[in-house]
Order: sequence, then C-alpha cells, then structure tokens
Amino acid sequence: MMKATLFFCCVCLTLAGALFGQDATTDDHPELRGWSSARWGMNLAELRAAFPAARPIDPPQRNLGALQRLRAAGVAFGPVQATAAFEFDPNADRLVAVTLDPDPAISATSAFSQLRAALVEKYGTPASEGTATHRTASGSVLRNRVVQWRMKHTTVTLTWYGEGDPVGMVAARYSERKSDSSL
Repeated sequence: MMKATLFFCCVCLTLAGALFGQDATTDDHPELRGWSSARWGMNLAELRAAFPAARPIDPPQRNLGALQRLRAAGVAFGPVQATAAFEFDPNADRLVAVTLDPDPAISATSAFSQLRAALVEKYGTPASEGTATHRTASGSVLRNRVVQWRMKHTTVTLTWYGEGDPVGMVAARYSERKSDSSL
C-alpha cells in the first residue's frame, strides 16, 4: 500500500510539472539523448557493451511503464555513488530510461541536496519543482519533493519521498522525452 501511495504521489507531481513547466531546447550536454554512455534506442546488447559491469535483473521489474532489465552498481552520479537501472520499452528492445538510486548509506536529505545542486549546475534552473504531502491510512505523513528538467530529448526527474531521514528515499530518472508523453 505504501509503495502504491508513493508511486501515485510521484506520478501526480511529475504530471503537474509536465503540464506547467517550460521547455529548454538546447543540446549542450551528451546526456540529453541518454545518460552517461547509454543512448535512447540502444538495444540490450549495445547497452551491455557500453556497461560491461551491468548485471541482468531477473525477472525484469516494471517502473513507470518500462522494464528494468540491467543494473550497474557503484556508478558515479555527480557527487554520489549510485546504482543505475536501465529501463527498456516493454514492447521493443530499446532503452527508454535510466533510474539512479544513490547509495543508501547517504542520508536521503543529503543525497537530494547534493544531487539537486549538481543538476542545477549542469542543466540550469529546473523547469518545475514541487512538494506534496499525503497521509496514509495508517496515519503516517509522506512527503514528496520533485524537481524536473525538460530538454528537447530527455526529461531528468529528481525525487525525494518518504517520511524523512532515515526513512526517506531519493531517485533520479533520465527518460526519453516523447511528444506523446507516454513514458
């Protein structure tokens, strides 16, 4: 139930940001067509060649409509170490997103703050930023904070969610930007 509630809140904030944010249309960064050496549209074999340390996720896991099929631990993500999950279109062998989960040894507050600063330095002012709270059936208060950058080919979403340190979690997601906003 808690995962479903967290997912719902993240999706609502992401959609609100997509509706009200402004677009940046420059291609100044190579990540704007993927993340690191991963490029949108790569097939599984190409991605394995680009990330030889990545391991299969068996069975694949669903995340926001995509299938996480490979995972690479200990990747550098700005100022923190993270685990990268490479996500594929469920109907085709093509990369559509990369989700990065910072090392859980770092507090959620610290990871979010460090990553937000690094992403602002790299991509500039976010297109949207929002915070929401939600009370669960058990009475817990969950807080979500979503910061999003939208470029011509890629959306970068940094999310902090949970009840606070040490319970809070942080994730960043680079996703292929499509005109139909399906992923």
